[in-house]
Amino acid sequence: MRIMTFNLLGSDENGSARIPYIINIVESYAPDVVSFQECNAAQFNGTVSSLKKQGYAVATTYHPGTNTYVYTPILYHKDSVKLIKSGAEFLDKRYTKTNTKALEWAVFELLDTGNIFAVINIHGALWSSNNYTLPEGKTDADMIAEAVFWREDNIRQVHDHMVSIF
Repeated sequence: MRIMTFNLLGSDENGSARIPYIINIVESYAPDVVSFQECNAAQFNGTVSSLKKQGYAVATTYHPGTNTYVYTPILYHKDSVKLIKSGAEFLDKRYTKTNTKALEWAVFELLDTGNIFAVINIHGALWSSNNYTLPEGKTDADMIAEAVFWREDNIRQVHDHMVSIF
């Protein structure tokens, strides 16, 4: 079994220009499952449409109750694994003006052995003064300290999902 993870740097101005490179990397390694982080809408549309032609499918497309793409999609190759169940949600603790801080999970069955396995993909919370506007009354140091608590809670949320999956 081959599993791959790839941060696509979706906030990058040249994100769409990177789509051929991303597809080439995935095709080169031919993973059974690949998870992306920071997969913006343009990358999602360009990458996923191309990878679908290669036999890949997406475990979860949108966050529940929203029309926002899952920025942490998990793709799987339909010739080697079968999707049993999946889900996605925003991380409970994060800078709330970003929608890339999320987790997606999926349970799969290997078609050749029948073995069951799970994948959890996360793009955890952080503070970036280069990308985010300081909340009123907060300093950069305040937000950096707060982000430590966000990440600790992100791990709790991942753990809770891990326990509930099986």
